[in-house]
Amino acid sequence: SENFSAGAEHLPALMQLTLDGIDSNDLHKTWTTLRLYTVLLSGLPLIPITDDAPGERDAARHEVIRQVTDTFADWAFKFLDQAFAFIVNQNYPHAEEEHAKSDIEGRTSEMMFHCTLEVLFMQLGDKLFDRALRKVANFCFTNLLTHQTEHLGILLTCLCRVDPAAAVRMFLPTCLRILLVSPNLSPSPRRYVKTPASTAPKREGS
Repeated sequence: SENFSAGAEHLPALMQLTLDGIDSNDLHKTWTTLRLYTVLLSGLPLIPITDDAPGERDAARHEVIRQVTDTFADWAFKFLDQAFAFIVNQNYPHAEEEHAKSDIEGRTSEMMFHCTLEVLFMQLGDKLFDRALRKVANFCFTNLLTHQTEHLGILLTCLCRVDPAAAVRMFLPTCLRILLVSPNLSPSPRRYVKTPASTAPKREGS
């Protein structure tokens, strides 16, 4: 804005320095960071500017903004890496007295990630969204995530909100192949019950 013309120059540093706020060991810090990103991304399309300045008067300012938008792709994928690390490193306490607290914290984390991821994917341009889609698919299919189904569901839900057709094309074929080859999910062979031979006397002429 005119009141803070240098604000755009501080944005990349702010976004990069706060990525470490997504920390599975500090949920409250994570929630605060996600709230910041949700508000910030709501008014910030993550689309690089490639056009020239509309006029000579704004050329210098336009160049500053163009350089800032060039950093968005790098930040978006670093954010996804941080989100993936958070999901993988989630702790699941076994003690019954900690179960209720863990359940509340888990649901809060899921809600916060849902808000931030949905806005993030919506603000990506087509090319960056395709890259993000492939990155999420690679994460899902190359990691053993038996206890993270809720967070994986959030990732897929947010992708589908933006482009359901692209998400289905990316995930469905691989999911079907996994189902077909999984020994635990394959249908059981059909059992044929032998009918005992009849012992009743045959009728004449039969």
